[in-house]
Amino acid sequence: MTLANKLTLMRFALTPLIVVLILMHSKFSGWTALILFIATALLDFFDGYFARKRDERSVFGRVLDPIADKFLVISCLVALMIAGEVESIVSAIMVLVLIAREVFISGLREQLAELKISVPVSRSGKAKTVLQFIAIAVLMIPAPVEELLMHASLLVATLFSLLSAYQYVRVFIKHAKVME
Repeated sequence: MTLANKLTLMRFALTPLIVVLILMHSKFSGWTALILFIATALLDFFDGYFARKRDERSVFGRVLDPIADKFLVISCLVALMIAGEVESIVSAIMVLVLIAREVFISGLREQLAELKISVPVSRSGKAKTVLQFIAIAVLMIPAPVEELLMHASLLVATLFSLLSAYQYVRVFIKHAKVME
C-alpha cells in the first residue's frame, strides 16, 4: 500500500464526515466541513504528486483516484442541495449537470476500458476537478456569499466539466467507428 493509495483511501473516509457536517447545518459544522473539504481536495493533489514523485503509480490508484473525486464531488453537491445551499433553479440545474456529467463519464470510461482504450487525464480534466472543488467550496461557505459569485463559480465548473466530457465522447466516438 503506497502513500498515494493511502491518501486516496483517506479521501474516501473523509467524504461521509464532510457530508454529515454539511447536513448538520450550523455555523461551526459548516466551517468544519469547509476546512475538511479543502483538506480533502488538497489530498487529491498530493496523492497524484506522491505517485509521480515516488514512481508509485498503480492500477489501484489509477482506478480509485477518479472514483474518490467523483464520490467527494457528488456527495457534497447532493448534501448542499439537501441542506438548501443551492437556492436558485439556475444553480440547481448546473449542479445536476455536474452530477450527470460525472455519472455519464464514469460509464463511458468503463466502456472505453472494456475496449482496451486508455484515455489519459487531460489538462482540461484536471482543471475541471479544481474548478468543481472551488465551486463546491464557495457553496459551502457558511456566511452570506454573493449569489453572483456562486453562479459564476458553478458556471465555470459546469462549462469545464462539459468541455472535459466532450473530449471523452470524442475519443469514444472515434474508437467506436473503428470498431464497427
